[in-house]
Amino acid sequence: MIIAVNTIFTGSSSYAASYRLYERLFTEWVQRYPRLQFVFLVAADFRLAITGNNATVIAVKTPSGNRIRFNWWNRYSLPRIIRATNAERLVAATGFSCSAAGLPEFILAGSFFSREITGTESALERMLLHRRQVSLRRARGVFTFSATLKKRMLERYEWSGREMPLIALPVSPQYRPLHFEERQLVQASFTNGCAYFLTDAAAAQPDELVFLLKAFSAFKKRQRSAIRLVIVGDTGVLEGLPEKLDTYRFKSELELLNGISEADRARLTAAAYAVVLPGGTPGNPLPAMEARACAVPVICIAASEGRLVYGEQALEVPQDDY
Repeated sequence: MIIAVNTIFTGSSSYAASYRLYERLFTEWVQRYPRLQFVFLVAADFRLAITGNNATVIAVKTPSGNRIRFNWWNRYSLPRIIRATNAERLVAATGFSCSAAGLPEFILAGSFFSREITGTESALERMLLHRRQVSLRRARGVFTFSATLKKRMLERYEWSGREMPLIALPVSPQYRPLHFEERQLVQASFTNGCAYFLTDAAAAQPDELVFLLKAFSAFKKRQRSAIRLVIVGDTGVLEGLPEKLDTYRFKSELELLNGISEADRARLTAAAYAVVLPGGTPGNPLPAMEARACAVPVICIAASEGRLVYGEQALEVPQDDY
């Protein structure tokens, strides 16, 4: 059986965080089900490193421009690409159905399905929120990684007896708690021995990073603490950010780490004072899950993936009040 997996949302770099999750999750699928053939559709400006005799990765050029162009591409071009794979099943990793492809479809539901409609959304956001409901009605099945999200969705939507299985997201065994001496060694290597907050630049929009920097400034002014802020990102994610920080008052208290290894990312996570998730857009729950595996606290805004991972145990801050 051939299964097509669509990871294409808009091709925007703001969803770079999702691709780290996709690599982990899909690699496990390929290894666990060797008799199935997987075809992964990815945006051309991203790399998805999945290997195996039963895995094919197809890079697709996505549209840029206005809403009309995106709607046309999603309604006509994307279904044609999916049908060309000769797949018998379709997994919508983006959470949005592609019924025009004419295949039995299964939805991977992320944090976007927990968002409430406030009336302040843009035209594009309203369209996506409407598609969310349509996708759930059309799907043959729905699965998610979060028990908290599952509870919310079962309360909000009619399911007609359908089940919503939970899937386990693979967290690397490199993410583990560190002893006090090990934490000190990590701090000595990256922050001159200082404690630090850690955030992933790929898990936030540019304006959300600005929100985080303002919050860090307020923290430094009020607490007069030596604690630092470490921002990590894959190659290209932090491009241009250093120049924008030339006039930032606490620039010397920031550490920008671009393209670090998975082992160093794990050590940084385990030695952090707390992991901060400033992003409220659908994205990657892995930073929160990795922090939990390392027994590190998470600070998140109410709409973030951190709430879906930690449930009522999450420490939330208002999205518009730093």
